[in-house]
Amino acid sequence: MLEGDDVRQAARAMIVDHGGDDFERFVAPPVLLSATWDRTLENHPTKAMKGNIDAIAKLALAYFGDVPVTTLTEDRQQAFFTWMSRLPKTQGRKHGKNRYTSTGREICKHAEIAEADAADAAVIAEICPRDDISIAEKRALLAERLLPRLTLATIQRNRNGLNRMFKAARDLGAAAPKALPYRAIERLVAALGQDDPLHVRVTQSKIRMPWTEERLARLLTCPIYSGCATKNRRWKPGRLILRDATYWVPLIVLTLGTRIAEVLLLKRKDIRLRNGVHCLALGTGCDQSGKTESGTRIVPIPQLLLDLGFVDWFRSLGDAHGVLLFPEAARRSTSGDVTSAFGKHLRGILAHLGLADFDEDFYAMRKTFSSMLRSAEVHDDQRRAIAGHRGCSLAPSETLAVAVTLGEDGAAERITVTGKGDEPVFRFERAAQGSGAELTRAARRLKEIVAGHALALPKNASKRAAFEHLQALA
Repeated sequence: MLEGDDVRQAARAMIVDHGGDDFERFVAPPVLLSATWDRTLENHPTKAMKGNIDAIAKLALAYFGDVPVTTLTEDRQQAFFTWMSRLPKTQGRKHGKNRYTSTGREICKHAEIAEADAADAAVIAEICPRDDISIAEKRALLAERLLPRLTLATIQRNRNGLNRMFKAARDLGAAAPKALPYRAIERLVAALGQDDPLHVRVTQSKIRMPWTEERLARLLTCPIYSGCATKNRRWKPGRLILRDATYWVPLIVLTLGTRIAEVLLLKRKDIRLRNGVHCLALGTGCDQSGKTESGTRIVPIPQLLLDLGFVDWFRSLGDAHGVLLFPEAARRSTSGDVTSAFGKHLRGILAHLGLADFDEDFYAMRKTFSSMLRSAEVHDDQRRAIAGHRGCSLAPSETLAVAVTLGEDGAAERITVTGKGDEPVFRFERAAQGSGAELTRAARRLKEIVAGHALALPKNASKRAAFEHLQALA
């Protein structure tokens, strides 16, 4: 150039040596992760996609920093996904306001891994040196006590988000790499600790299970429906019954199997009378279209809701109530995601009632409905056209509280079942049981005592499993 040559002509050999032939692209500023994040959100503007995109973008920035996308080679991606597999399941929930800064994101993510690793190391140091139990027993204990990390499904979902970011980077002119394939990520996770017979990678996948009859009985006879203390203390017994979203929505989901958002976004005009039958028009508005064409439907209101006065309640609503059937539920959300906001509200109440459960959560009520229909041998095609259901036959009964103490092998060492009185109605001490026949007799006695009663089971999954296993011996 100093000798007067054209810059494009002078640079041609150098550009070719670096694997390119486009001068403008070669001299253009690098496309950074932050710019790619913004472009990805433009390409996928829906609310449903925003959460997934934000999740992977924050992780990538925390690990790599705001680097050019072209630097994310296959080797660096492998290291990234290996690091991601070590993130605790609860990552990102304890940062406070610091999480909104780039420094906070980086420090917090790495600190969370370090904290989880330290907690697991203490458990491993306690269990692994033991010589009184087998390797299989050690692995079982480790699986119960180690902290859950991100599931493979979550990691693969983040991989999809990274792939979308790479596509956005190409839109911006960058020669972005390809995202690692699923198989490569599976191999990375499977290879972790493969030479250690005691290596256990604990995850906690949510497998939504139908509610048990005991939990349903406790829900439907709790203060929400039998009388609560105040509006803000729905879990405390009292003389107040409030007919609002907290009261009606769980019942509608249980008796119709609807999506929760469909119920929360119901308008007052969606209550209709067709052929003399009161119905709900679900998914009919342009603002709440269903996932499929069958999502737009009109279904009869179940008899249980009619018996509880749902139509009378609806008729009593004044003009000040507004357009929505449950406006107070919609007001809980500032982002428009009414389902998450209401779910969080209900989880708080269920926790106070002792009904909080990781797998049997509010969203699992839809699965409960389907399970009930299958138990009644209702054909799958007919499930979608169910007209109504018989009323709830659950009668208020004494709730028995179950306390379980686990032994070192994970089995029940002690079980105590208590009713209203101070003295337990059932007490089990494994040390006091001699032969297998005595265990069987204890299991039968337990089964007879708890039959027909609602049970307040321990929140710990291992304790619940040990209690249910003893009953299985009957």
